[in-house]
Amino acid sequence: MLFIHSHYTQAAGGDINTELPGVLDLKGKAQWDVWNELRGTSKEDAVKAYLRIVELLKKRAAWGLGVAASPAFPLNCQSSLVFLMLPVE
Repeated sequence: MLFIHSHYTQAAGGDINTELPGVLDLKGKAQWDVWNELRGTSKEDAVKAYLRIVELLKKRAAWGLGVAASPAFPLNCQSSLVFLMLPVE
């Protein structure tokens, strides 16, 4: 879900423009880290990546499949390789 959040935020607001959250804000830190990895990504590229993953999730839901970590669909956030990791029902 961080992938979706970070690409939406990049598309809507561009490069990260907030300070690093405090050490106890684990959720905020995780969101900040992933968005920061998109620094320099164009809004158009962020929208394309966002739409690609949303379409994949819609197809998997229509097929009645759970969504699991899938090395077949890696999501590259510039400096690290992120895999879609959601619970399987």
